[in-house]
Amino acid sequence: MLGDAGLYRGEARSSPQVVLVHGEKQSDYLDFKRKAFGTLAGKVRASKSGYSGDNVLHMSLAVNDETYDISKEMVLNGKHPSGRRRWSPTNRFLEMVDELALAIWYFDNGSSVERTLKDGTKRYSATLHTQRFSKADLYRIAEFLNIRFGLSPSVRPDSRGYWILVFNTEETEKLFDIIRPYTPACMSRKIDTDGRYSYQPSVEQDTCVARIQEIEQCEPSQAHVYDIEVADFHNYVAGNIIVSNCSMIDVPLAWHLFQAIDLDRTSVVLVGDHNQLPPVGPGNILRDLIESRALPTTILDDIVRQAGILKENSMAILKGEVPKTPQRDTSARGAWYVADQHTDPERVQRFIFDLFEHTLSEKLGFDILRDVQLLTPTHKGPLGTVELNTRLQRLIQRKLWNYDAPPIQPGRRPKLLINDKVIQTRNNYDLGVMNGAMGIVRSVGIDGSISIEFEDKMVHIEAGSPHRSDIQLAYALTIHKSQGSEFPCSIVIAHKSHSFMHHRNLLYTGVTRASQTAIIVGDHWGITNCAKRVQVDARKTLLSLILPCLSSEVKVER
Repeated sequence: MLGDAGLYRGEARSSPQVVLVHGEKQSDYLDFKRKAFGTLAGKVRASKSGYSGDNVLHMSLAVNDETYDISKEMVLNGKHPSGRRRWSPTNRFLEMVDELALAIWYFDNGSSVERTLKDGTKRYSATLHTQRFSKADLYRIAEFLNIRFGLSPSVRPDSRGYWILVFNTEETEKLFDIIRPYTPACMSRKIDTDGRYSYQPSVEQDTCVARIQEIEQCEPSQAHVYDIEVADFHNYVAGNIIVSNCSMIDVPLAWHLFQAIDLDRTSVVLVGDHNQLPPVGPGNILRDLIESRALPTTILDDIVRQAGILKENSMAILKGEVPKTPQRDTSARGAWYVADQHTDPERVQRFIFDLFEHTLSEKLGFDILRDVQLLTPTHKGPLGTVELNTRLQRLIQRKLWNYDAPPIQPGRRPKLLINDKVIQTRNNYDLGVMNGAMGIVRSVGIDGSISIEFEDKMVHIEAGSPHRSDIQLAYALTIHKSQGSEFPCSIVIAHKSHSFMHHRNLLYTGVTRASQTAIIVGDHWGITNCAKRVQVDARKTLLSLILPCLSSEVKVER
């Protein structure tokens, strides 16, 4: 970016686009760069210069963590008199400049002149000229070159009045001594050396874990390199992809994903539990792919999250069975509890509140704020998230911090209090917090502003901000919202008042959120009906009719 790279950061893209541009006669130099960038390098394409109209070669770079971080340190700063964009490198950007970067800058935008004086003495003068930086920027860069490399260039205007860096004979020799080891054969003419340098990119394979924000094709880069834009506006360049939680992928998301992938070059592994809830949106992608046997499929039946009774009883639900609470030593924490004698919703409420007040912490040893998650099928009603969250906020605030939550005004949501457990309910790219992220309120300002500690960051939301409406209490969640999460203790409500929503996969998804203890609360009919009812199979999808039935067999790995 110091030399011939163009940087574009338009409003439509949250990630930058970096393009290298060279004249046709420098194709060997561009090829050197293409090999150096490895998988980040896109295809080389011929086009016309937007300034001179000459034939040029373009090569775009895919953006990963490192290039994204670097590009943020080049700040747009008006226009040059020539009409080109003017950029200002930050001090952090200059700190990244090493000997190789200095060499590339000279090969891109440097030149030298040799003069022979009357006494036969040869004098050299090298220049670094670019229309990208202002006079003030060049003075900053000159100071940096002195500190970093011991070079002392001067800042002067060229014949057109544009400011450049000029090196006298002594400084030119210093400059060439620094960059000579980094000179490729195609640039040896610029400093009179044999030029044998060839940069070898690292071939170490990287694996990254990221939540997908947006998928887009990487034109004009290579077909097998594409951008997956994720949280915090990073882009990852991938040759192979593992997609997790595929039971939650609907048809539109799957279409965007596979549109961006060249399956002739890229391997895609879809991982998910087809026994969990289908996606909220249209389709049932994972189940259709498995049942059609259109893809090679392996069913993993070795459950890692759970073990023992918890594992066995969770799997029993898939057969329509809900095992009773096993006989055990009452002094030890159990892994499976079923409380099915509460026919009235208010009795379910009282039982749950009693668990939080006297049992979960005192007898089972759980942190009721961080370890325990109450799950229910719906938001509304006495057993919905709205009322349960309101009641639990009051109970937990009083129990843990001896604070009485203020009464709720009619038609209003409860105020968030310090130490409240909350959840982000939609992707927020401004804050860098994704849908489903859970956190703890750490401060509440007099003006209504709040600070929330999520797993990996602290987020501050100003009073009156529209972001505030995306934060909700999270003592109780719907089972749908909890999908993909894990908690030491999961309390699952299965009551006849929710029978219109009951099906086997709902109950299975709820209990499998638990890694140590699952507690099912409700009435006998409601719990039994929920386990026996098979509804997810009834979802009608066109994909199930048009998928080709290939010969791959379903293998079970044990």
